[in-house]
Amino acid sequence: MKVEILGNHISTVDWHSRVSYVLFLNGCRMGCWYCQNQNKPVKVVSHKEIVDDIKEHMNIIDAVVFSGGEPLLNTYEISRILKELRGAGLEYAVETSGYNARAFYRIQRDIDQVFWDIKADLTDPADWRLRVVPKVAYSQAREFLDILKESGKKVEYRFTIYKGYDFNKILSSINLLHMTMEGPIVVRLQRCITKGKVNEIPRKEIIDFKTKISGLYGKEVVIYA
Repeated sequence: MKVEILGNHISTVDWHSRVSYVLFLNGCRMGCWYCQNQNKPVKVVSHKEIVDDIKEHMNIIDAVVFSGGEPLLNTYEISRILKELRGAGLEYAVETSGYNARAFYRIQRDIDQVFWDIKADLTDPADWRLRVVPKVAYSQAREFLDILKESGKKVEYRFTIYKGYDFNKILSSINLLHMTMEGPIVVRLQRCITKGKVNEIPRKEIIDFKTKISGLYGKEVVIYA
C-alpha cells in the first residue's frame, strides 16, 4: 500500500508531555487560508517505509501523531500502519478537523488521544461557510462531536486564533462542548503564525481571553495558550 505524505518530524509540541513522531498525511478539503501545509510537495512512500522509520526512532519517542492534511481522509492507510505497530508500546493520536467524521470508527480502537482543530463556531453553520470550503463541514463537525462523545476518547479541543476572529464564536463552541461532553474539557488556544505576520494578533490578547474563560468556567475547562 502506498501512502501520500507531506513529511514527518519529531516533536515535543504536537502532544503535550510526549515526544511524538508526527506524520503529515496528504489531502484536505477545508481550504483554511492560514494552512502551513498547503502546496507542500507530496512524497509517495509505502506503509512499510513509515513503520520502519517509526521503529528506528523508538528509542526517543513515546507516541505517534497522525496529522495532515486531514488524517480522517487516510484512515485505511493509518489502520495499516497501526496494525504493524501493535504491541510496540507507543501511544497514538490523530490531529483532525473532524471532516469525514465516520471514518474515525475505522481507527478508533487504537487511538488514545484526539486533537480536534475546530475551524468555526460549533453553534453557527453560517460561520463555517465563511471560514472553510466544504458546504458539509458544519454537519461533519457536529457529527464528529457526537462520535467523540460516544467514544469516550481523550480529546483536546483546539482553536486557531487570528486577527478578526470573534472571540465570542470560540466562547459559543466552548459552552456547547461544556454542556455536551462529560467531565472537564481541555482547550488549547493556538496563535496563528504566518509568513509576513498576516492577521496575527498579540499573544497578550490570547492570554487575556484565556483568563476570561477561566473566570467563566473555573476548573471545568482546562485551558492552554
